[in-house]
Amino acid sequence: MRTAHEADLDTARIDALRVLIDHANDDLRRALQQRARLVQAVGRVKARSKGPTLDKARESAMLRRFSAKPGPGFSAAALRRIFSAMLRESRALVRRERTRG
Repeated sequence: MRTAHEADLDTARIDALRVLIDHANDDLRRALQQRARLVQAVGRVKARSKGPTLDKARESAMLRRFSAKPGPGFSAAALRRIFSAMLRESRALVRRERTRG
């Protein structure tokens, strides 16, 4: 049976890990927002040059690169799903900007 001290240590460890998760979430949000600003900049250049919004070859290459070496944690398939969602949101961001502009 676990002692109260062991339970307290587990609770403290979980709390410490959650703080690290919060920091990782903050880093992820900053990276996603930076990526969004870069995507918007590319979208503006493409709009000025009347270029197409979508570059399927580029997206496919990025998706392959993102999920090529998953390492520990998420599987390659999970990383592809996450990255694909980010790509969908990026395309929507550019479309909204083009509609406004």
